[in-house]
Amino acid sequence: MKYRVYRSLELTALRALIPKRFHSQLKSSEFAAHKSTVLFFDQKSKSIISAEMIREVLGSVGSLPKFQRIALAKNLTRDAAELLTKTGFRLLNGKKSNVEIKPTLFPERVHYSRPGAYSGWPIKNWETANRLLGFLNADKKNFAIFDLPDGSYIQCLGGKKALTVEARIYDSEGHFRHWVFGKGSPSGHKVTIGGTAGQVVVDSTQSLQMRDARLIIRRFLMSRGFSQKYFAQDVTQRFI
Repeated sequence: MKYRVYRSLELTALRALIPKRFHSQLKSSEFAAHKSTVLFFDQKSKSIISAEMIREVLGSVGSLPKFQRIALAKNLTRDAAELLTKTGFRLLNGKKSNVEIKPTLFPERVHYSRPGAYSGWPIKNWETANRLLGFLNADKKNFAIFDLPDGSYIQCLGGKKALTVEARIYDSEGHFRHWVFGKGSPSGHKVTIGGTAGQVVVDSTQSLQMRDARLIIRRFLMSRGFSQKYFAQDVTQRFI
């Protein structure tokens, strides 16, 4: 992955660097009074640029001037594009869209199921899983399960404002361990999660929101790992 960083560019130098098809986005009223920092990726490369790659690049370039930040990159994953935007970069788009958002593909097969679709169907990327989580409803589609090829899975139950997330991982010998995720170690105070479609009692620290579920589930499906932001309580003994 080839890239260059240009720091402190005046408008004239900026226009000389940026291909003409982007010039309409470089308004004089906005750019003439300020200098710009440009992160310029190889425009001929067909390689997909992930969020992990962007993090490496930003870590390598170090501190950037607090000028306007511009990025030109093709074949960004959605997460990569969002990361650049969150760190203050404006993504320039040509007539045919310079930024081609690529889906964040799972490293292994994932099968999704929910109430009303118990047989489920396979999904290939995080964007699809993220969209499907949006259907979670405590009174209707109150759970979502994401299965992996060896029987391991991660699931959530409840609604967008209150839900619980748990995961099970099988080893090569068919033994499993089961976890429930929470914001810190269990407090001992119990709460009820769910609605008319079904309920479950969990520790109060394990009552999460949709944004928590998305972080936990994404990490699990992309790496079989656990987000370090949450406490994973091993509850395997409950199922033995």
